[in-house]
Amino acid sequence: MKKLIYLTSAIVLSTLLFLSSCVKYEQSTPFVINDSITGTIKGMVYANLDQSNSELETAPSSTKIYFQVDNDEYLPGTEGSKVYTATVGSDGSYSITIPTTNDGVTVKIFADDFEYNQVQWDGSTTQRTVFTLPNDYVTVTANQTKIEDLYFND
Repeated sequence: MKKLIYLTSAIVLSTLLFLSSCVKYEQSTPFVINDSITGTIKGMVYANLDQSNSELETAPSSTKIYFQVDNDEYLPGTEGSKVYTATVGSDGSYSITIPTTNDGVTVKIFADDFEYNQVQWDGSTTQRTVFTLPNDYVTVTANQTKIEDLYFND
């Protein structure tokens, strides 16, 4: 009887070890984004670089702006995301054309922080200031031009 109990225990234990070591193999299927369907996002980028006046100035040229679209927007059930990049021009503008769908995609907009010697209220002194762009979200559909002005916080 003891041999039967040991033998049964050994079989159960072996089966559990075998099953717990199995790994489910999933083959990821790469997908291709249809880049023949596009939309454009453009606008101006502002920051308060000079506190001695009441107007906002344009953000420094070559500031990087990023546009992130979850892959799930292009193909439901797909993980990951695509990030596209635009650069602020000398006039403070940006423009980017990205792949979209007929139903549209939601785009997260964010940017690199930048530092600038901000002119203070007295107009004669400056102070190193770090400017940050709050995350912004827009939806862009096929053949649409979306104007989205961006405002950095100091």
